[in-house]
Amino acid sequence: MEQVRPGGLIVCPLGSGTVRLVVGEDGTAAGQFLRTRSYFMGVRAAGETGAAPYPGDPGTPDERPTRLAPTALARSDSFPFLLSLALPGAATSTDLDDTDRITGCRIWTPDGSWARASTRTVRQAGPQRLWDVVEDAYDWWLCNGRPARERFGVTVTRAGTAVWLGRPDQPVPHLTRARTTAARTPETTARTPRGTPERSC
Repeated sequence: MEQVRPGGLIVCPLGSGTVRLVVGEDGTAAGQFLRTRSYFMGVRAAGETGAAPYPGDPGTPDERPTRLAPTALARSDSFPFLLSLALPGAATSTDLDDTDRITGCRIWTPDGSWARASTRTVRQAGPQRLWDVVEDAYDWWLCNGRPARERFGVTVTRAGTAVWLGRPDQPVPHLTRARTTAARTPETTARTPRGTPERSC
């Protein structure tokens, strides 16, 4: 941002979106996402696709019930966009039956974390519990009226990047810090079990 004078524009990809930032007098930059997806080509090494390589199905994943159907990631453009901000670098795929009906969804990240959700259960492995993040992000998205990508904005400072909804004083919860198996505590495991239908907005 130091190379752009106050009032200058920066248009760049972030997650699966494109954000238009205006540089301020104080050296920060802020702006909102455009309506369209990002079509910038990702930086990649020779012979790579730019996507996180599939880590393979783990031998002994954790399994639990889930309240979120695997079709959730395919229902709307705006939720996958939010998920691209919550889980940077994540890749997804869907499992289809003979009639092309979605029967499962897989998500994985470059650190080897993996999850596969089916109609009623989810299996997870690796350092992050990815489907936990998906469920939290989906709850937040529903409780905030299923916002479209152009309602989101970003503020960039020397200290970091903050994503907000509608205006800068309405920050989006920090969803990029996925829970890990090592970080589980009694307080965490004692809360409402995953897979229950209750949701509080």
